[in-house]
Amino acid sequence: REQTLPVSLQFPHVTSARVVHSCTMVDKEDRGWMQAMQAPVFVMVLGGILMYLADTFVDPNRVPASNKPYTTFEDFFPFYLTEHSNLVCRRLHFVGSTLVLLIGFAHPTLFMNGAAVASLGLGLMPFFTHMPHGFIEGGIVLLLFVLLGKHTTRSWWPAIMVLACGYGFAWVGHFYFEMNKPASFVYPTYSLMSDFVMWSKMVLGTIER
Repeated sequence: REQTLPVSLQFPHVTSARVVHSCTMVDKEDRGWMQAMQAPVFVMVLGGILMYLADTFVDPNRVPASNKPYTTFEDFFPFYLTEHSNLVCRRLHFVGSTLVLLIGFAHPTLFMNGAAVASLGLGLMPFFTHMPHGFIEGGIVLLLFVLLGKHTTRSWWPAIMVLACGYGFAWVGHFYFEMNKPASFVYPTYSLMSDFVMWSKMVLGTIER
């Protein structure tokens, strides 16, 4: 009885070519991901350099703006909670932050981008304490987040959707329920960090939700 050999034995060169092609495609994807991550890593390192420069060259006795009394995150966060005492406002923040995290899970490089721009924001903050607003600091941070998002996801939309969900729900909460200005107008980086700390405390039930 005649037996038919598997294709891999009849045409070994074809199977080898497929394996080589598959390995090449995986290698290209890995290299592409690593190259995409170089930009957020650079921004994160830049943030560290700015922190060092701020510690070295910014006069610690310089008087900050009257509405910027907080110089550490530990001091700022209790104030942040007082600015979110309205339960509806807090819940809107929670919804927005949850959507941001879901978008991040769909595009994991956005988490690295967020950490990178937060590092940069912390480095920039000491240079702008004399200004009564955080628009320059916040503008640089948000612009870089969008640019990094385009670089790492190959699309503008994931980063734009993150900003729309995160700030959209939060600002509705502030302007229509809390009836105050968002803390991000003055402390953009600290506010960004505080939002996710508040989200985690709401998940754990340590603050009212």
